[in-house]
Amino acid sequence: MARNFKNCFDRHCFNDEVQKKEVEERSVLCPKHLDKVANLFCRKCKEFFCNECIVLHHGLHQYLADSNSKLSEQVTHFVEKNKSEINEFQVLLKISENTASTLHLQNTKAKNEIDDTSNYFRSQVEQLKAEKLKELDDIYSARLLSLNLLEANVRDAINKVTQMSFFMDRFRKFSSATELIFFKPLLEAKIHGIRSFNPEMNLANEDLEFISNFEEIKASVRGTFGHIKNSYDSKQLNQTSSEKTPIVKFAGSPNSSTFMNGTCSLTEQVNAFLHLVIDQSSNIITPSLPGKSQLRRQKMLYNCKFGGYGSMKGQLSEPSGLAVNAQKDIIVADTDQHRIQIFDKEGRFKFQFGERGKLDGQLLYPNRVAVVKQTGDIIITERRPFHQIQIFNQYGLFVRKFGANILENPRAVTVDNKRRIIVVEGKVMRVIIFDQMGKVLRMFDCSKYLKFPNSVVVNDKEEIFISDNLSHCVKVFSYGGQFVREIGGERLTNFPIGVCINEAGEILVADNYDNFNLTFFTQDGQLINALQSKSKHTKCLDVALMADNTVV
Repeated sequence: MARNFKNCFDRHCFNDEVQKKEVEERSVLCPKHLDKVANLFCRKCKEFFCNECIVLHHGLHQYLADSNSKLSEQVTHFVEKNKSEINEFQVLLKISENTASTLHLQNTKAKNEIDDTSNYFRSQVEQLKAEKLKELDDIYSARLLSLNLLEANVRDAINKVTQMSFFMDRFRKFSSATELIFFKPLLEAKIHGIRSFNPEMNLANEDLEFISNFEEIKASVRGTFGHIKNSYDSKQLNQTSSEKTPIVKFAGSPNSSTFMNGTCSLTEQVNAFLHLVIDQSSNIITPSLPGKSQLRRQKMLYNCKFGGYGSMKGQLSEPSGLAVNAQKDIIVADTDQHRIQIFDKEGRFKFQFGERGKLDGQLLYPNRVAVVKQTGDIIITERRPFHQIQIFNQYGLFVRKFGANILENPRAVTVDNKRRIIVVEGKVMRVIIFDQMGKVLRMFDCSKYLKFPNSVVVNDKEEIFISDNLSHCVKVFSYGGQFVREIGGERLTNFPIGVCINEAGEILVADNYDNFNLTFFTQDGQLINALQSKSKHTKCLDVALMADNTVV
C-alpha cells in the first residue's frame, strides 16, 4: 500500500510544529472548568482535573501532577519494552527454527548410522555364517574320512576271518591228528592276530549338530546394536510448553517486570534453550563396536559419499588411488577401468581421461596418483604390466612417461615442494626419487625396515613418511636413505592404509581396523588426537586430505 502512494508525497514535507500544536489542541479539558487543561489525575476519583479543582474538590486526595507527560512517559516506556520483548521473541523463534533444522539433520544422520550399524551386523553375521559352515564342512569331511577308513578296515577283517575259517575247516577235514598238533601254535597265532583287531564303536555317541541360544542372541544384539542417546526429557518439554510459557502483562510501574511467568526471565529461558540446542547437536551417536583398540577415539562427522559400482561416468570399478589438487578437486584412479576420474569437492563428476592401451595418453591399471601443487600436473603410477609413471596436466592431457625400465612394483607416490617425485616400491622394498623429466636422483633399499608399504608423504625437512601395513606403523627415512624413526604401533595404528600431513604439520595415519580410524601425531611421533568413523568401511586402499582437513 505504501508503495502505491509513494509518488503522491514526493513534493510534500512534514511539519513537526504543526503536529505538536495539534496534539496540544487534543489535550483533555477539565470537566469543571472547560477553559482549563486537565493536567492532574486523582487516584481516588479516577478522573482528570485542573489546578483550580485542587482546593474545591480534591484537596485531600492523592493525585498525579503533570498527568499528560507522566502517562506519555509510561506509554513510551511500555512501547519500548514491548519492542524489546518482541525482538527477544524473534530471537527465540529463530532459535526454534534453527533447532528444528538441526533436529532434522540429526534425525537423518541417526537413520544413516542405524543403517550403517545394521549393515555392519549383517556383514558380521554373514562372515560368522561362512566360518561356521566351513567349520561344519571340515568336521563332516574329517568324520566321513574316518568312517570310510573304519569301513575299509572292517571289510578287510571280515575277509581275513572268512578266509581263516575256510582254511581251518579244510585243514580239519584233510589233516591227521599229528599235523593238527604240529600246526596248532601257528594257527592260534593267526587267529589271535585276527581277533586283536577291535575297532572302537562309539558312533552312537558322536552326534553332529549346531547348538544355538536364540534368547542370548536376542539379548546380545539388543545390548550391542546401540541406542538413541537423548538428554532432553519429554516431561521437561511438556513443562516448558505449559507451565513456563511467558505471559505478556503491563506492569503498574516502569520498574516492574514485563514478562511475569513465575519461574525465570525470558533471557534465562533463551540461554537454557541455547544450552539445549548445543547439547542436542552432539547427543546422537553410534554404539561402540567390539574389537577396537583401548584408545578412546572421538567420532568423526560423516559428510557425503559419491560414486557407485559401474563403468559409466561418475561410477567406479576399483578405486585404488586418491589425490586432491589446489582447487579441492578429488582425483581418483579407477584401476580396472584404466582411467582417471575427476570430481569436485561435493563429489560431482567433472571429467575423466585415459583408456586401456599402451600408447601415449592411454593407461594400464593405474593404481596411485599424486598432484604437483605448483602446476596441477597429475602423477600416475601403473602397477602392471609396465610398472611406469605417467604425467598428465590438470586438464588430462598427456605430458610424458618414464620408469618402465627401473620400476618393479610401485606401491605409493607423492611429490615434494621442489616437484621431485618419490615412489615407494613393494616386493623389492625400495624408494626411488625422480625429477620431473624422469631422471633418477636417489635410490635406496628399505627391505630391512619395510614389510608392506602402501602410502607415502614427505615434509619440508626432506623426511619421507611411509605407512607400513604389516608393521602397524609409519616408518620415517631421510632422502639419503637413513632410517630415522617410526610413528605409531600395534593397537594404535593397526594395519595403516594411508598417511597424510595437514596444514598444521601434523601427521595423520589412517587405518581400517574394525572402524575407519584417524590418529594424529606430531612429526616427532607424539600422539595428539584420535578419531574414528561411525561405521566400518568395506575396503579402504588410500586416503587424501583437503585444505580444510576433510578426509577423502
